[in-house]
Parts: sequence; structure tokens; C-alpha cells
Amino acid sequence: MLRALAGLLWLAVGLVLVLFAVANRDLVPVSLDPFARDAALSAQLPLFLVVFIAIIVGVVIGGLTDRMRSRRHVRRLQAQLRQRDDAARRSGEAGSAQLSVRH
Repeated sequence: MLRALAGLLWLAVGLVLVLFAVANRDLVPVSLDPFARDAALSAQLPLFLVVFIAIIVGVVIGGLTDRMRSRRHVRRLQAQLRQRDDAARRSGEAGSAQLSVRH
């Protein structure tokens, strides 16, 4: 049941994307040089393609940023775990330490 609902949702998203592409197929100038009017680095692209590319680039940049942030968080947690292990080992050598794991 849930799979069918997800399939219908993806079908609706696909239909909206196709309708958007058909409605916005006019060519627009895309230039990588903001100061020159007739730049060598320019192209005429359909508007829907420009929008889709911008969305994809945004998703990729956001994903990379999130991955870097989570990697930093994992490293911080690993350092804390090493400190706890070292402290437990030192107190275990003294003879009276018990570890408790918290989730």
C-alpha cells in the first residue's frame, strides 16, 4: 500500500516536471561573464534546463555540505569515545571502574 502511494507521488512529481518543461521551453541567454554582453562563454538554453541545472547544483552543494558537517561530528564523537576509553583504562588499572554505555 505504501509502495503504491510512493509510486503515485513520484508519478505526480514527474508529470509536474514534464509540464514545467513543456511550458518553459523558450530559449534564454546564459552567460558566465556578467560584464560582457556578447561573451564568449554564453549559450542559449531552454529555461527549464537552466532551472533544472540550478536545482541539481544546489542539491549537490547541499549534500556535500551536509556530508562534511556530519563527518566533523563523527570525528568529534570518536575523539570523545577515545577519551572515555583512555579514562576507563586508567581507572581500570587502578582496580575499581565500571563502564556504562549511554545511547
